[in-house]
Amino acid sequence: MKTSRKSLKQNLVLQFSIFVGLILVLISGVVFYLLSSNLTKQLEGNLRLLSGNSLKIMENRLAYLLENLENFAKNHFIINALIDPSGRNLYLPNMVQNFNSMKNIEFTAIVDFEGNLIYSSSPKSEPYSDLLSLSEALATGKPVIKLLASTGTLIMAYPIQYYNTSQGAVIVGYDIAKISEMVFDVRKNIYYQLFFGDQLIYQKNHSENENYISIAKEAGSELALLTRLKVKLISGETRSAHLVQIKNSLYTLLLVSFFFIVFSVFLAIWIGSKISKPILTLCEKIKNSSQETFQPCSPVGTNDELEELALAFDNQAKTLFERSLELRKEKDYAEAILSSMGDALIVADSQGRITTVNDETVRLLGYRKDELTGKLHRSIFEEKEGEGEGEDFRNVERTLLTKEGERISVLLSGSVLHEYSLERNSTKTMGLILVVKDIRERKIMDEKLRHAQKMESVGELAAGIAHEINTPIQFIGDNIQFLQDSYKDFSKILADGDRLLEVLKKGAAYEKLLDKLETSAQEADLDFLRDETPQAIAQALEGVKRVATIVQAMKQFVHPGQEEKKFIDINEAIETVLTVSKNEWKYVADMETNFDPGLPLVPCFANEFNQAILNIVVNAAHAIKEKSKEGHNEMGIITISTRRDADRVEIRIKDTGTGIPSNLQPRIFDPFFTTKEVGVGTGQGLHLVHGFIVIHHKGSLTFETETGDGTTFIIHLPLD
Repeated sequence: MKTSRKSLKQNLVLQFSIFVGLILVLISGVVFYLLSSNLTKQLEGNLRLLSGNSLKIMENRLAYLLENLENFAKNHFIINALIDPSGRNLYLPNMVQNFNSMKNIEFTAIVDFEGNLIYSSSPKSEPYSDLLSLSEALATGKPVIKLLASTGTLIMAYPIQYYNTSQGAVIVGYDIAKISEMVFDVRKNIYYQLFFGDQLIYQKNHSENENYISIAKEAGSELALLTRLKVKLISGETRSAHLVQIKNSLYTLLLVSFFFIVFSVFLAIWIGSKISKPILTLCEKIKNSSQETFQPCSPVGTNDELEELALAFDNQAKTLFERSLELRKEKDYAEAILSSMGDALIVADSQGRITTVNDETVRLLGYRKDELTGKLHRSIFEEKEGEGEGEDFRNVERTLLTKEGERISVLLSGSVLHEYSLERNSTKTMGLILVVKDIRERKIMDEKLRHAQKMESVGELAAGIAHEINTPIQFIGDNIQFLQDSYKDFSKILADGDRLLEVLKKGAAYEKLLDKLETSAQEADLDFLRDETPQAIAQALEGVKRVATIVQAMKQFVHPGQEEKKFIDINEAIETVLTVSKNEWKYVADMETNFDPGLPLVPCFANEFNQAILNIVVNAAHAIKEKSKEGHNEMGIITISTRRDADRVEIRIKDTGTGIPSNLQPRIFDPFFTTKEVGVGTGQGLHLVHGFIVIHHKGSLTFETETGDGTTFIIHLPLD
């Protein structure tokens, strides 16, 4: 099913329109936020200014009322009426009533120094002596302004003084609500709440159902009277009224944005057409190009960066086309090499699955290429665990399993493919290349060479072995000859004894026979025979045992067998080798051993290990013998030591021979290399030792040498 795709022009128009729309939405949002924020700040500023002006007006109003009260209290008639009781009824009531008729006054009262009422405009009798700490005004001579919390009445008390002495006071109660009504703005969208301390005294235009933008304004120090009253004014405007202005501005902005978007769409269509046409032309040329032939895409006729892009694309395309031809040739060449390789080649991915094999792999395993592709590379080997886990390896012996189940001995080498990432500064495993070499013929040849080398060793040891066997055989023969002669004497004595026994049974005279028996015993030296015969038998048996030991040791060298690796006592194995080879070294060197008695058993191929030790010991004896030819007549020394080294066993074989010249040291483990005369040895000794220790036992073989001072061979064998 073919999916529909937008054209480049449509994409440009769409993306440009979306971009412009997003910009406008962003701008509108920012403008709305800024406008709302600024208008809110402006409203709060206006409310603060309005509240401040309202508080100033109230301060002025209270100051005016206090000033009128002061003038009234200082009136001479008021003072005289307080001092002259007889004149109070003449003019005091009229004066108080006239003063009380002023706006916003609820009552006016005059009291004496003790707070007793002299006259009041209110018919109620108030306890003025307790009213608002009147004693403060009488005592200090200063006016007092207080609020009656119970009634919400503002009380002003001004002392009446005569010759600077307070004789009484004028007390006036004001309706604070009416005063506030005169002070605050009459706009319905503005509300006020007036607090004296924490008590709400007056509010205007406030509704609990409305949401307001409010500010609180407390009377400052410049408003002395309101400060004394702890006046706080909260004013605000309904949020709905405030948002009307914002909405009107936003509608205007949206209308402008709409027209701008429409204009932008038409502009995007025009720009998209101008931009997309040459790009589409370039795309069409690229589509028409082929991997088989190179077709240039330039010119496109724009003479701008797009023209440069077309030229750059042509250069890259030409380079890629040429490189593609080279890669094709290299691929054909590589395939030809793979097909002609004598060894099997296997390529696996990072999961270990085979991706590529050559013809030799197919021939060796019997599978088709498609059957091998996708198989785990470990599945074609008998050993399921081993090398190839993230590191290179070379010449590891493995067993290959063919399709028919045949087991083939091979040497396996591998190289891990890595990919380096600059971003992560790390490497990633991409796969594995395996080279498999068929070593069946080589193993047969190696076995023949090993057997030949053993035969060489046996030949070299033959004379010594013959001497070693001849010595015990010689004294075995002497002891048997002694036993044979002794048997004749014993037989004669036994015969005389039998005749004497017969005579005794018959009761005849036996004196002559007894004398003859004693004479035979003396001639045979019977006491000597009793002492020496057991010793002769023991010596003969010991000789037989020594011969059997030598024969058994030689049998292992002559008949190798197909043994498996088993745990052996290294010290005991070395002692056996020294026994077999004793005739090779006992005339030229003294043997010193320093064995670790606590050495654990070591997994070994016993025959191969014995052969390796024998070859090194014989070489050491030959080196000491060569040194004696140079004038060193003293006996040499061969020192063999064993010890545990962590998870390995170390064996050192040191001689005091000629040492190895520096120019020969790199070659001593090479096959068929020898420093002996032509016809002497096969040159396989140390080469086989290296194979036994390093390849078969996974150990190590090194040496330390100094010309003229001798050589030390160092063997390490793993314990696991």
